[in-house]
Amino acid sequence: MYNSEHWEVIERLKHTFELGTYYTGWKLKWKSLNEMIRSKQLYASSKATTIDPQAYISKNRGMYAFSLNKENYYAFYFGIKERSESHHSSMRFVPENKLPNAKLEFWPDFYPIKFNFSTEVTKVPRNYYKNFRRATGFHLSNDFYQTECSSEIPQIPFQKELHAVLKLEGNQFFAVDPSTYIVRNGQMCIFLLSH
Repeated sequence: MYNSEHWEVIERLKHTFELGTYYTGWKLKWKSLNEMIRSKQLYASSKATTIDPQAYISKNRGMYAFSLNKENYYAFYFGIKERSESHHSSMRFVPENKLPNAKLEFWPDFYPIKFNFSTEVTKVPRNYYKNFRRATGFHLSNDFYQTECSSEIPQIPFQKELHAVLKLEGNQFFAVDPSTYIVRNGQMCIFLLSH
């Protein structure tokens, strides 16, 4: 029997993909199953049962990839998602060992990064929103900044106060354009970063 914190696993089911073997199923004790549901690590309904991605990753080490698909839903992959399949073809894989010293620069300050794959929302420092609101005219509504928009998503001109830079080890960096976090929802454009 395998015990991982509150999971008392009787049997682990494996599946082999191109890049390795992953655990994709478990036979659990009833008490463990109830604890996972109670702690919201497992969601069960009459239509589907899903596991919290962060809970899965923390208990099953391996190489995983996340991406935002064309319908603006997050997808979880075993192994590395090929760039040609990705909605954002310019994105590339960043290994976990490059992340501990990564910093996000919101000019003029640097902030440490924490990844929580259970949360789809990216959170940034509060002082960023003062500059964002002033530059774009978006207003806060239901925890997100939004504005009415025409047929196209507004592009935000480059301003060092609004464009963040993700700095990794070895002088690698990625510019973060806030326009890529704006999505249309009917007649509204919503900025998908939260504070």
